[in-house]
Amino acid sequence: MESEEKVGRAQWAEIQLAAAEKQGDLVIVLLGGRGAQALHRLLGKISQTHEADELLNRCHIFTQDALAPMRMDNSFSFVRDFERLLGEAFFKK
Repeated sequence: MESEEKVGRAQWAEIQLAAAEKQGDLVIVLLGGRGAQALHRLLGKISQTHEADELLNRCHIFTQDALAPMRMDNSFSFVRDFERLLGEAFFKK
């Protein structure tokens, strides 16, 4: 795609499509990369509104660190990046 922002928007569209096709909870694994970081920023902005509350409240979200056997305070962890990009409002939902 032409830009990281377009990658992030395409990923958000895929999440919306998956949510529309499925009832109940939706499990998502967020990986890294610059396109994914654009998605994380977008999700952070969306979570500051109420436009996608129903969808976000259905999500069980895991970060790539959840897949690795390391402690949260490990210096190789991306937890702080996810927290920074997604924002506090996202994690409250």
